[in-house]
Amino acid sequence: FAQATIGLDLPAPVTGGANRQDSCRMGIEACHGTHPQRVLIHDAARPFISHAVISNVIAELDHCDAVIPGLPVADTMKFAPEGFIERTVDRGSMWFVQTPQGFAYDKILSAHRQAARDGRDSFTDDAAVAEYAGLQVRIAAGDQANRKLTTSHDVRVADRELPPACLSNAPMCAPDKVSIFMCSKRVMASRSAASRFPIPPNSRATPMPMQHSTH
Repeated sequence: FAQATIGLDLPAPVTGGANRQDSCRMGIEACHGTHPQRVLIHDAARPFISHAVISNVIAELDHCDAVIPGLPVADTMKFAPEGFIERTVDRGSMWFVQTPQGFAYDKILSAHRQAARDGRDSFTDDAAVAEYAGLQVRIAAGDQANRKLTTSHDVRVADRELPPACLSNAPMCAPDKVSIFMCSKRVMASRSAASRFPIPPNSRATPMPMQHSTH
């Protein structure tokens, strides 16, 4: 992490937990001393995040406590337990969701603490933690380019695409008291680690360092 972030003014990384949910909670807890009003939680396996998606999420947080970017499902969806189709799912209300997922800081901190107290540790994203705590989660406009890198093929393709994608100098539309941190999984930094990225007003985009991991 230190080598990948040379020259960047970032807080120290936060050591994560046994799973993604624990790592997110620890990252959120670590932001507490900075008294943020909002937090954006981004999966580092999505390195092609755009300013537009971040801005969409932040803008929607003016109207609600929980926002995630997403895209409507265009493919036909089948429900097929054990590999046999049981029914065709109505895709009209189905969405592919992405990150960063944005929340009112106090609300998502409380939601994570509640889930931890209740022994619920299998949620696959922070929106699910918010839903569990009774928060209403709104979907904001996502981006096809904001894809997740999961397979070795995905990483090879990203190696060819990441450099030009990191050269943007467009302003980052993040107001005061918004904290962004990334939960690392397969790529970028180490497994089960979270880093906090407070963004000052009028800041500019910083290329995300990419580091392959075999974890």
